[in-house]
Amino acid sequence: MTSTASSFCWDGFSKPFSLNKFWSKQICDSVLVTTHHGDWLFLSREEFALLRHGQVHKDPHLLGLLREKGILVDVDMADRLVSTYKRRFSHLFKGTTLHIIAPTLNCNHACIYCHAKSKPADAQGFSMDQGTAKAVVDFIFQTPASDISIEFQGGEPLLNFPIVRYVMEYSKQVNAVHKKNVSFILVTNLTLMTDEILDYLISNEVRLCTSFDGPRELHLRNRPCLGDPDSYDKVVFWINQIMKVRRYPHFSALLTVTKHSLPHAKAIVDSYARMGFRGISLRPLNNAGMANAHWQQLGYSPAEFLAFWKEALEYILSLNRQGIAMRETTLSTVLRRVASLDGPSYTCFGAPCGAALMQSSYDQDGNVFTCDEARSFDIFRLGNVKESSYRDVYSSKAVSSIIGLTSNEGSMCASCVWHPFCAPCMVCSFGEHGDPNPKPSSSDCVVKKGMLEYLFGKFLSSKEDTEVFFRWLK
Repeated sequence: MTSTASSFCWDGFSKPFSLNKFWSKQICDSVLVTTHHGDWLFLSREEFALLRHGQVHKDPHLLGLLREKGILVDVDMADRLVSTYKRRFSHLFKGTTLHIIAPTLNCNHACIYCHAKSKPADAQGFSMDQGTAKAVVDFIFQTPASDISIEFQGGEPLLNFPIVRYVMEYSKQVNAVHKKNVSFILVTNLTLMTDEILDYLISNEVRLCTSFDGPRELHLRNRPCLGDPDSYDKVVFWINQIMKVRRYPHFSALLTVTKHSLPHAKAIVDSYARMGFRGISLRPLNNAGMANAHWQQLGYSPAEFLAFWKEALEYILSLNRQGIAMRETTLSTVLRRVASLDGPSYTCFGAPCGAALMQSSYDQDGNVFTCDEARSFDIFRLGNVKESSYRDVYSSKAVSSIIGLTSNEGSMCASCVWHPFCAPCMVCSFGEHGDPNPKPSSSDCVVKKGMLEYLFGKFLSSKEDTEVFFRWLK
C-alpha cells in the first residue's frame, strides 16, 4: 500500500499536520511502514487502522511516534526533514568516487561467469597503453569528489602490472595539485602474485581483493585456470601469505554463486572460516558477460538463490551463537541502508543507484561505462576519456536517463514498501530482458525484496539474531 500526502488539522491541535508519503506491508502480525526519507516502524493492525483512517489523535503515543518518524509532519519539523532528505540523497551531489580501471582484458582464467568477457592471456590488442592510462587518470581527477578510490580489475590486472604501477604513481603526481583523498584497490585471482608485487602493494597500502568460490572442486569448476590444474593451491597459498604471514588487514575475498554452488551453502561458509575470513559476500550471479551467454547452465531462479542464501545465513548465525565471528557482507550492506539515514555506501542499494554517480569504469581503450558490470554491454558506454571531458560525460542525456531509470519514481518501484532501501539494476534488467527499464519481476528485484523481507522478519521474530546483525555493523 502507498499513501498520498495530505494536510489536515485535528481538533485540539493548533497546527496542521501533513501526512507524509509512506508505504506499508504486513509482516507476521505487524504492519511495516516505510518512508521516502528512509525511516520506518512497525505498527499493530489497530495502530495502522488509526493511521489509515486519520484517527491517530485518539492515541497520543502513536501520534508522537508518527511525528518522530516523519510520517506526520508539522511546520516545526520541516527543517529536520529537509536535512534528513539531504543526508539520504547526498550521493547525488558529491561526484563519482569509485573509478574502476581494467588495465587489460587478458586473463589466465576462463571463469564460467566472467562479466568482463575476458580474453586469453596471450591474445593481442586487449591491454591498456600508457597514453590511455594517463588520459584515464586525467579524466578521473576532474571529478568534484574529495575522495577517490581507484580500483584495478580485468581481465587479470597482474598481466599488465606495469600499467597498474604507472596509474598509481601518476595519480600521486596529479594529486599533488588536486590534494584529494586517494586510495587504491586491486582485484586479482592471485595466481600470478609474487613477493615483489605483494611488497609493492602492501607498501602503498593497496586494498586487495580476490575471488574465492569455496571448496576446491567448486572453485575449480567455477574458475578454471587455463593450463594450470593447481591454481586452487596457489590461491590458498597467497591467501595464507597475505592474511596469516603478512597479517595484512586490507584484504577480502568475493564469492560468486552459480547453480553449482547451491548444494554447498555450509561447505562454502566453512571454507571461508578455515581460511581465516570473518566475512563472506554471498553474491548472486549477474546476468551479464559469460553468464548471460550460458545462463541455462549456470543460472537459477530467485527462489533457488534465496533458499541458498537463507541456508547459509542461518548457518552463519549459528556460528555467531557459538562465538565464531563471521558475517554476511551483503546483508550487512542492506542493514546499513535500513539502520542509517545517510546516503548509500554501496552502489546497488541507493535510489538513484550509484551507476555514473558513485561509480564508473574504464576499459583498456579508455571507454567510460556506468559501472563495472556494465562493461558487458555497449549500451552502457558513456564516452571515451580521449574524446570527452568529465563535464561532457556527466552532464549528458545518457547520465540523466540513468538517474531516471534507477530513481524508483518512474516504475512500479514507486509503489513498493522496499522503495527507500534499494534500487533496480539496469545491467541485470538488460541482461535478463534486453531492456534497461526496471521490471518488478526481474531476478535482481525479487532477490533484493527477499533479503529485505527476511531482515525485517528477523527484527520481529528474533532479538538474538537482530543483536548479531547490529554487531556486524561495528
